Amino acid sequence: MNCAGSHTWHCTTTVDLASMSLTRRTFFSVTGRLISVALVGCARTQPAWETSIASLEGRITELMKKLRVPGVSIAIVRDAQIAWTNSFGVRDTSTGAAVDDGTIFSAQSMSKPVFAYRVMKLCEQGVLDLDAPLTDYTS
Repeated sequence: MNCAGSHTWHCTTTVDLASMSLTRRTFFSVTGRLISVALVGCARTQPAWETSIASLEGRITELMKKLRVPGVSIAIVRDAQIAWTNSFGVRDTSTGAAVDDGTIFSAQSMSKPVFAYRVMKLCEQGVLDLDAPLTDYTS
């Protein structure tokens, strides 16, 4: 991710899909990076937010095709509010039924990003130091 500027951020991210194995983990990892770009630096103003979302939607569709992910639903939370949601693809490849707001997905490892977010907030507050050994906090 490259970001520059003081008030207006310009962000790009490049992902080399050719070197990655085609797994759900890869899809979610890459999509997470793309969403991070939209959230961290490219969403400072409404036009930038809309441009970032349009770019994100295009990349998600592209990644789904390349990684053979039939369907996904994504939500972005901004300032403790749901800022954007969208569904992509199909929930059942045999019937072609589209993913919608009522589609239930299996969600594994969802505690990891929540834990990481909390750790980063504690670092911002000066409670934790990312460079300190964990034993400083456990012994």
